[in-house]
Amino acid sequence: MNDLAGNKKKALKELIEKLHAGAEPDEIKERFKEILKDVSPIEISRVEEEMIKEGLPKEEIQRLCDVHLTVFKESLEKEKKAPVSKPEIEGMVPFETGSLSKEQIEAIFSTLPVEITFIDKEDLVGYFSQPKEMIFSRTKAIIGRQVQLCHPQKSVHMVNQILEDFKSGKKDVAEFWIYLEGKLIHIRYFAVRNKKGEYLGCLEVSQDITGIKRIEGEKRLL
Repeated sequence: MNDLAGNKKKALKELIEKLHAGAEPDEIKERFKEILKDVSPIEISRVEEEMIKEGLPKEEIQRLCDVHLTVFKESLEKEKKAPVSKPEIEGMVPFETGSLSKEQIEAIFSTLPVEITFIDKEDLVGYFSQPKEMIFSRTKAIIGRQVQLCHPQKSVHMVNQILEDFKSGKKDVAEFWIYLEGKLIHIRYFAVRNKKGEYLGCLEVSQDITGIKRIEGEKRLL
């Protein structure tokens, strides 16, 4: 065992002895936090295993585990209350769960096996993806146009109904499927809302599900 593990084992033993002598978990909690700062949970587990092999009763280790659990719960509560600061890297777009560059974002949308169009809350086309195999032909000229002008007149009433239902909160999803040039196309519309539930726009997702519909059984190997 290296010096670090040896020192930590000694410190943990001291805490266990205090617990055994009648100390309350809260009394040793701060000292335990200090030990945790320099040691990973895996190293803590290894030290505990070593102590059990040396004859320390598992019940005593369990008492220390209870302290560990208390400290862990307190850390989680602090994380929930404290604002999360994310390091911003130049040229990267920060998200709640990471960050991506503009190039990566465009490549991801182009790689997804779906065709995506975003219509903002004013019913203006704001974005469309360009996968390798486009289902519906689109040009950059539609950006900024009313979405109603991008659909055949006979289907505009359906588009308006979907958007009205999304804005009012009556619905969050609408879906259709059609045959187009021998392919079965699944078209879904999703209401896009922020965390407050406010309507931000509509996401149209189209996918060729011809091959998916033929899937049977399982495929677990390459």
